[in-house]
Amino acid sequence: MRILRIVSSGYEQGGVENGLVFTNRILRGRGHDVRTISSNARPDRPHYSDYEFREIPTGGIRRLLKTTFNAEAYRLAKRVALEFQPDIITLHTLYQPSVSVLWALRKYRLVVCVHGPEAYTNWLMPWNLPTDDYRERTYDLSDLTLRGKAHLVYFRYVLRPLYLIRLRHVPNIISYSHYTQEMLLLEGLHSHYIPQGIEQFPQKPVRKPGAVVGFAGRLQKHKGIGYLIDVMSRVIAKRPAATFRIAGEGPYRSELLQQVDQLGLRDHVAFIGHLSRDEMQEFYHSIDVFVMASSPAETFGKVGVEAMSSGTPVIAPPIGGIPDWLHDGENGYFAPLDDEAEYASVILRALESAETLERLGENARATAAKFTMERYARLHEDYFSWILNEGS
Repeated sequence: MRILRIVSSGYEQGGVENGLVFTNRILRGRGHDVRTISSNARPDRPHYSDYEFREIPTGGIRRLLKTTFNAEAYRLAKRVALEFQPDIITLHTLYQPSVSVLWALRKYRLVVCVHGPEAYTNWLMPWNLPTDDYRERTYDLSDLTLRGKAHLVYFRYVLRPLYLIRLRHVPNIISYSHYTQEMLLLEGLHSHYIPQGIEQFPQKPVRKPGAVVGFAGRLQKHKGIGYLIDVMSRVIAKRPAATFRIAGEGPYRSELLQQVDQLGLRDHVAFIGHLSRDEMQEFYHSIDVFVMASSPAETFGKVGVEAMSSGTPVIAPPIGGIPDWLHDGENGYFAPLDDEAEYASVILRALESAETLERLGENARATAAKFTMERYARLHEDYFSWILNEGS
């Protein structure tokens, strides 16, 4: 097969791009010709894309116009498709290429891959707006600035309809969690579910369990890290040897440090910054449980499954795409986002014995093994073959 892929970022910005790099490698190894179009954003970083268009400006009327219809992406997509003659074209994050590519490639077999909030996902719209559209970066629509309210009107009543006009003529859409599938149905869009793929980490070595709790992710308010710090203050009050390790960087770091100081937790909470893949392996091996407190926009939660692949159980709220892989009492526990005392008691329950941690960890590793990149790539390949042979 000749497969053309279109995405906003040509560097490994996050899970979407990381997944493309892995699956491109696997698909090429299986004899397919795979090429990628992206924007040229962040030229200082290594790029994996084969063709690039200029990134959308950060402000002004040109940003608005290019977000609505990126003429350069339109021309590039049309030219590459004409030269390459792909059997399948997959569209991923569409902010940079915009709706223009849906029009440019309407005569080809398109597969729209929905990884998270996009301009056409009305129910996920709050998480598609820029963080600086919110006063407190909470992704709560009641917290929008005046500019944010204008952006919301533009996204909801201008940009979203432009996408839906074309998307309702695209028969092949992929969602990577049952939550995303449900959100797309609310837009009248039917999708094919493919379980997400993640990088598997080696199993942690056998060691004496302690009381080390970990979090990894971008330090943003909607990730619920402040809530987790409050929860950990309750855990530490009952188990003074407990510690909390936070991996990641982001704009919320200074506020979190201040919160730690106010709670008197400086000796118990460590901010260890951005970690490489090898350092992430060491991180997962150093903790006893992994915790999450994300908003419902966590359409899957890849980092939780990564932690599980190392044999680390996870505690997280039963929202978004998390129930696809977290099974209460089996490979971790569900915990609430509105009751710090109850969340703390769930952590303490997980840490109560080495036997509990071992049982949860073994089941966590078995669960994560169902979400390999190899399976993820094969399921895409099977779906593409079905489209070419039986689908539309």
